[in-house]
Amino acid sequence: MAELERQRKLAIGIPENRQGRVRSWYEMCDLLKSLSIDMENVSGMEKRYAIRYFHTQKLIAEGELDKAKRIFSRIGSRKDYEDFEDNNGFLLKIIDVAVKGKSSWS
Repeated sequence: MAELERQRKLAIGIPENRQGRVRSWYEMCDLLKSLSIDMENVSGMEKRYAIRYFHTQKLIAEGELDKAKRIFSRIGSRKDYEDFEDNNGFLLKIIDVAVKGKSSWS
């Protein structure tokens, strides 16, 4: 439980000058490393889902809602993606805040 709380606080710990400004996966990985989250240790499928989620949030931030919706409709129907969301809400929150400056994840 303490680890989960630490991870939730990390999403809030994104430097203000980077909130809503991350535009590449390389920048995202750099930010995650600064928050002690190393994507190199994440399994292949989870890493692919994180990258797709990042790119979809970037499309939303750029106003490309139709493209984002198509991507989410493809990956959102997969059972293992639902598991990924359930187990990685803190990571998705960090991505949201880094790309869009806000998040609906609690």
